[in-house]
Amino acid sequence: MLSKKSFFITSGLLTTGVIAAVALSSAYKSDRQYEVNRDSPTIASDIISTMSCYLSKLKVEDVLAASGNDNPPAYAAWLDVEACKSAGNVANDGSTVTPPSYEQLWVQPSRENDVIKIKLWGKTNTDSGTRNVYMAASIRGGSVTAPPFGDWDLDWCVERRSDTALHQQGDTCYRKGHIRVSPTAYQLFYDFSGSGQPYTIRSSGVVSADQLSGQGRYIELRNNNEALTTQGHFAFAAGALSDVTNDVASCKNPSRSAPGVLSTVWEGWLYDKDTGEKIRMNGGFPVQNIATKEAGWAGFDGVRLQGTGNAATEGTFKRVGAGADNTVYTAFGSYGKLIKITNESLTGLENIDGLVLRPRLVEDAFLTDDGFKPRNSRQKVLMYWSQAEQKFIITHRDAGTAANEKFVALATPIKKSISEFLTLMIASQRNEYRIWAWQFGASNDFVIHLADLTNKTIPVASSDVKIYKLNQSQVTPGNGPTQALYCVGRCLDEVEVGTEDVPTIKADYDRLKTDVLNEPYTYDNVSGDFRKDNLAVDFTKVEKDWPSMSFDPLSPPNNAWMGMFVEASKLESMTCTVSNSNDSFCTYNRGLPTGSERNANGGNGEEHIDTYYVWDTGTNRWNKFAGIKDPSGKTVEFTEPLILTYRAQDDAAFGSFRNKTATIRYPGEGRLWLPGSCKNVGDLSIQTSAACNNPDGTRSTHKGLERWVHEFVVPYEESDKGMVKGADGTEYLVKWTRKGTYYPSIDSAQCTPLASTLQSAALRVMPESSAWVNPMNPLSPNFVGPFDVNYKSEDPLYIHGVLKTN
Repeated sequence: MLSKKSFFITSGLLTTGVIAAVALSSAYKSDRQYEVNRDSPTIASDIISTMSCYLSKLKVEDVLAASGNDNPPAYAAWLDVEACKSAGNVANDGSTVTPPSYEQLWVQPSRENDVIKIKLWGKTNTDSGTRNVYMAASIRGGSVTAPPFGDWDLDWCVERRSDTALHQQGDTCYRKGHIRVSPTAYQLFYDFSGSGQPYTIRSSGVVSADQLSGQGRYIELRNNNEALTTQGHFAFAAGALSDVTNDVASCKNPSRSAPGVLSTVWEGWLYDKDTGEKIRMNGGFPVQNIATKEAGWAGFDGVRLQGTGNAATEGTFKRVGAGADNTVYTAFGSYGKLIKITNESLTGLENIDGLVLRPRLVEDAFLTDDGFKPRNSRQKVLMYWSQAEQKFIITHRDAGTAANEKFVALATPIKKSISEFLTLMIASQRNEYRIWAWQFGASNDFVIHLADLTNKTIPVASSDVKIYKLNQSQVTPGNGPTQALYCVGRCLDEVEVGTEDVPTIKADYDRLKTDVLNEPYTYDNVSGDFRKDNLAVDFTKVEKDWPSMSFDPLSPPNNAWMGMFVEASKLESMTCTVSNSNDSFCTYNRGLPTGSERNANGGNGEEHIDTYYVWDTGTNRWNKFAGIKDPSGKTVEFTEPLILTYRAQDDAAFGSFRNKTATIRYPGEGRLWLPGSCKNVGDLSIQTSAACNNPDGTRSTHKGLERWVHEFVVPYEESDKGMVKGADGTEYLVKWTRKGTYYPSIDSAQCTPLASTLQSAALRVMPESSAWVNPMNPLSPNFVGPFDVNYKSEDPLYIHGVLKTN
């Protein structure tokens, strides 16, 4: 079958060669890795395989045979559910795996007219706590007597608790499903509504006895919204999967080990490189909206509800899962966020060798041969410095919009020496001799001085290049500056529009001292607002109709950044000469140290400012602060994500980061943020980031197949290949523990023989919700009844299919 595991699966062990330094009992060695294919045709088969594994590990046939009668007593069984869910239960050194976390079940078997009946009660663990589970199954034949998958059906219900979202009146089940498997065909109905956002799957298919070919049809419905439906049909044979999802046709190689497989890491951890134990940090915890029962995560970026890209700024929440208590948290947010900049000085481009940066360059100067129409404007690109080649190498340009990036690889990377780069910068960017660039994957900024400061047309050697790394950290209410701040550049201004004064940003980088001192700003350490004249600076409501102005208008209109802001004690060091007078403060040439370099630059520009602030405000989630407060009104503090770097190997598996240094963020608790992009997983085309962040609004164009896909996965290897480095130089081992994959595309001609089978798949009849029979309902024919009073979960007869002998 497509998932590469039969419906009656056994738990296989994969081995990986590692250096035996970390203890075998450590979390690094013993944490399991789970990989699940997420191509739509495989979702049904994965669910069926998992549930089939549950039934097979109960060993009902053995119990019936041993008892000698058709109605033996009920017995307890422990089931390693995660092992059934996994496609690869990794024994990392070939000899050990994590001690399983068993779920405890009570099984009542019987036989009637050669049909095995199973009634099952138990407890299952979910993100929001332990729940009762009920199952009723009928097994008419196994895979030996009815190949390839047996002949059986199953109905199940995970009981809904009163604190769980309800999307259908009277619904008693948190999860429910029905499976019918015949010798060649299968049907699935599955419904999940635990997060308050219902999700339903229906699927029907046939598979050949040798499991090498088949066809099927599927429908996935989210939020009871027809606009969010994913539906399609497929046919497969050895080495080829032809699929049509939401009218998007694809031809793929249905193998997880084939070159070009796309991956998304859902969970990955950092480990101490010496002890192998997990790095724990205050990264957040799972929560549930008290009113709507929606599930989410509270962390450094606020409360993110499942299925949404934005953070909640209102509502009350409770903690669920481990550490749950009765504390009520309140979500809140401000009109923007205050960012603290710490200036770090480096000398020599070898300090950023291979680090992927995102500058803006004038396109008709730098990108004339990239196959895109040149524009006489600055364009976002991706580039890095190669110490080996002694050149800057431009690899990608942004083909998206101002608000939504879509980086596309250049057909041929553009390589420029320091001298060549400086010449183009001076010619195209108003005699600019510095590169301003963001660290791709982080919020840090780099200012790279290419020229001799006494003569800005003369390039310097790579080892003498001055680099100023502007490290950003988000200020949280309760930890912000308590004294007034003063704006020296990009400050709040007003422009008259009709009879109204509309706020804007004036892009002046030198200001009269009197103007600066007469306009203090304050940070509100309770609300997170930034205030001038006791009014919160808010650009989220500014009109978009802008008049012609001589200075820079807000662009885009609803988003802005302001600053630099400094405390009063730093102002004097920013004195500069304007119109032969020292009556101004300047922000030019930020990052220049004191002394001769500053004097050689005409005295303009502040001395080395170690810290300052900027205010970011707007409608996007990254423009605003969001957090939660405890009952006392205090902001709950979370650790700011670690900024890590990883030197990718010279291997095609690392994609565009091959032999480069990638930036990775780690907020903690297994939430490893690897670099990636938004792709349509049907045709694998690159999409803008908005297509993945806000799929509802792009359904008509992108067909709902947008997924965030990581550029590479850090390999599980106890060496430099499997380690990342923190900003302070600390090295950590990395291991992904949950990963989704998408099959790679192949030539469409390989799917041509499947055309007629694909047509017939589109006509398959789908199961309705009425196929499911509730095993909790006393009136249903497969009612399992209440829990057996003799239930003794501490004394299992079988432990994941193995007879307990003591």
